[in-house]
Amino acid sequence: MTRRVLAHLAVSFSPTSGGRTMATFLRAALLAGEARESWILTTNFRMEYDLIFREWAERVDLPASVSLRNFFEDLADEPVYRNDDVRRFTPPRDAVRRGPRRWVEHVDEGHEVVYRTRDDRSLHRRDVRRSGQVVESEFFDHGGRLRLRNTVEDGTVVRRDYLADGARVYATLHVDEDGGRALRVEGGPFDTAGEVVPEGTLFRRWLASFGEAGDRVVFFVEDRNFDRYLLRNELLDSRHRVVVPIHSTHLLPPYDDPHRVKPYNGNALGRMDSHAATVVLTEEQARDVREHYDESGLRVIPHPVRPAWFWRAQGRQDQRVVVATRLVGLKRVDHMIRAMARVVVDHPAAELHVWGAGPELPGLRELARDLGIADRVVFEGHTSDVPAALRSGAVGLSASESEGFGLSVIDAMSAGVPVVSYAYKYGPSDLITPGRDGFLVPDGDVEAMAERVSWLLSHPLRRRLMGFRARFVQVRFRPAAIRRRWRRLLHDVDATPPAGRPTSSSADGARPGRSVP
Repeated sequence: MTRRVLAHLAVSFSPTSGGRTMATFLRAALLAGEARESWILTTNFRMEYDLIFREWAERVDLPASVSLRNFFEDLADEPVYRNDDVRRFTPPRDAVRRGPRRWVEHVDEGHEVVYRTRDDRSLHRRDVRRSGQVVESEFFDHGGRLRLRNTVEDGTVVRRDYLADGARVYATLHVDEDGGRALRVEGGPFDTAGEVVPEGTLFRRWLASFGEAGDRVVFFVEDRNFDRYLLRNELLDSRHRVVVPIHSTHLLPPYDDPHRVKPYNGNALGRMDSHAATVVLTEEQARDVREHYDESGLRVIPHPVRPAWFWRAQGRQDQRVVVATRLVGLKRVDHMIRAMARVVVDHPAAELHVWGAGPELPGLRELARDLGIADRVVFEGHTSDVPAALRSGAVGLSASESEGFGLSVIDAMSAGVPVVSYAYKYGPSDLITPGRDGFLVPDGDVEAMAERVSWLLSHPLRRRLMGFRARFVQVRFRPAAIRRRWRRLLHDVDATPPAGRPTSSSADGARPGRSVP
């Protein structure tokens, strides 16, 4: 009898990763009971993956049957992410302290070694400098074990050694002049016998190695950058199946033409015959996909609400507007700040509280200063407790250029907070009933957003009623209902022939006469 194993290919994640990582962990938690074993897969090297995984697991109450599986740890064939023990760094006797966590050791003329430590006083990094330039960098885990060594030429890493316990080099990465990456692996199940092998070739071998005899591995390809390693991997056992969740829009800006498809998602959608199932998050996106692709087997399965979310109004601030998002251009936090500049004219006590981190932060701070509302916009930084953050507000905002679903919208509504959102694709129109549990305003209309926020702040009783109605997304998107939809999909996937669905009528999967830009 075939046993099912689930593999969620997240590629990489960090403590501050956004909606796609959250969605991956939520699905892994939701489906943990549907398989003998479940993995969240990552392919990059990150020194503290064990700690980061543990933090994410706690956020979503991830069952113990779901574990992290990492490409480099499998290359080493032994644990390389171990940070439970802490070894405090003792600097060399002649090293000079140059900051709270930095020591410099002078070796000879033009030659020095720089040591950097973490907050727990463990050694994090050791740089060798010659004539002021870094020529070698070494990275250590919390226990003082050397894990990574970079060889640097003219500011560029040209070689990277990965080390296991005992300072054994188990893999060496070579980067050519064009940025091509290749690995030589020494020992373990992926030994390359002294050859330098393209990194992508090893990715394919690694993925094809999953599962024991009698297992059916269902791969959820969360990152489109890995489509080429799974959708056309001739090494995969015929028992295994590939499911492609689409997390974001598949359209090109301005997102209003279903026949203008961007390659990032379009490459997977145009090859739906190469995998067992394709999943989008909203009915609106499914309609646009079917408008362009001749595909009747597309599935719509939205995200569930977070299981631990319950509405608590304690501590809610009646003049606080809230948002939790990454501070990147796609999220258009600048539009929210501009809307807030209009809101405070009628509501001088109103404040915008923004939780999140990202490269746009300096520019957003400057914008708030330029608009004269620096004291009305509070940047709270990253939080791992989004529920508590959003529960503190009276009104939520969403102004993205596009989304796959709008996790921030459902998060706020689950917390009993009505949301004013641009009517972007995709998500808000599937979640918000205008005038009942929030408002949709024309995409990009800052003035309309400001007017709706002001109206909500001016009508506290209506706002609280709308917040009460908003929390019913907890019923519409309850985990049990979403789990049943995934169960049906997995049942159908098990019955799907190895080659996937029949080939579409055209080479790229689009309807005849259509083209994918």
